[in-house]
Amino acid sequence: MHSFNDISRRFASDRIISVSGAPYDGHAFPTMLESLAKIGATHVEPAFIVGYTEAFDETNFTDAKATQYARWLNGFRS
Repeated sequence: MHSFNDISRRFASDRIISVSGAPYDGHAFPTMLESLAKIGATHVEPAFIVGYTEAFDETNFTDAKATQYARWLNGFRS
């Protein structure tokens, strides 16, 4: 069995593989990032899907929230 990191390296020159955060609905954003980092994910797609993820509104898309998401993402860069 190949790790996600092995697979992503094999296809790195061809494309970027992004992992959805949707399965982590209900978990804190940093918890999702930590889990995905452990399997070698290098690109994450935050999920804001009406009817699938927790309820959200415009307050999730403020400059302050974007800055916080960026801080969390930068904390998991290798």
